[in-house]
Amino acid sequence: MNHTLFTNRSLLTLGPGVSVRQLAAILEPKELALPWGGCPGVKMGGYLQGGGEGNAQRVLGLGLDHVKGVDIVLANATLRKNVSASFHSDLFWALRGGGGPGGNFGIVTAFHLQPIPNPAPMGVLYFGIAVAPGDEALEAAERFFAPSPVAFNGHLKIVLGPEGGGVGIGGWWVGDLSEGHEFLDSLTAGLSSANSSIATMSLYEAGKTDFDGQQWPNNVALAGSHSLQVIQRPTRANLVAMLQAATTAPPLLASLGEAKLFTFLAGDKINEPARNATAFVHRSSLADMTIGFVLYNGTSQATKRLATEFDRWALTFYNDVLISNFGAPLQAAGPFEVYANYVDTSLQQPLVRN
Repeated sequence: MNHTLFTNRSLLTLGPGVSVRQLAAILEPKELALPWGGCPGVKMGGYLQGGGEGNAQRVLGLGLDHVKGVDIVLANATLRKNVSASFHSDLFWALRGGGGPGGNFGIVTAFHLQPIPNPAPMGVLYFGIAVAPGDEALEAAERFFAPSPVAFNGHLKIVLGPEGGGVGIGGWWVGDLSEGHEFLDSLTAGLSSANSSIATMSLYEAGKTDFDGQQWPNNVALAGSHSLQVIQRPTRANLVAMLQAATTAPPLLASLGEAKLFTFLAGDKINEPARNATAFVHRSSLADMTIGFVLYNGTSQATKRLATEFDRWALTFYNDVLISNFGAPLQAAGPFEVYANYVDTSLQQPLVRN
């Protein structure tokens, strides 16, 4: 499941158990690249079947767009080698973006990928910006959603709860480094509460670095997530409603867990294929927004009660604030499109990673 093989410089075969970190290490000596995100431990099986979103997606597109073939064992135990655009094309379409966490259509044993030359030979800027709650947080959120260069592959993070309302902006700048510094300076200009950190590293180092430096403890419960597609730039009133409502979430004690609203910029390279070219349906979105929280001890009764309480609040926040102010849910738009949603605790108990 962790095997890799270069048949030539233009085609890489790898197993579904290969992680983002391992993929970056494989491609570095050859100065090649593929889209990868900011969670190095994520494995290719779920990542590619779910779409392959990442911290360089505005420049490189989605991971699934680089998949040229798939080896898969079907439910009837039949092995299909190199399912592609010309061999079982309907299955190939479904496997790219319709697989969610993986396994919806069979057991993938290998992906055949086409890497590209490293688009950032001089490195990337790995950045994080924190802005305190209040007027400056609102200003920072407005700047995040304003039109920006394709090199800006950013995400907006809002902590949910009574002590929330502040914003964080993080991600990668994949392009000219001097232009990147100028742009990042413009995000914080005049914001006295802004704290910034910027590191220059190779694209491969960025692929091996944990998203926001987060190290999850063991026994984490993925305790809820609701997602939507942002289809137009929000107004100031939209952002005010979001930031004010964020502080009404039930408190999550630091020892028990944390809750955040993430918004990842999309568009640009993602938009180039037709919307229905694969089973990944939200190519035309401006950004993707997700409510999620984790609980550090997913098996305790206290955290299970907290999960239920928070998820009730999150569903109301999702429907009454986010949907009405930002866009539409991620959902099928036609008979040949699908979307595999994130884990939703209204459907089942929180998942626990031991």
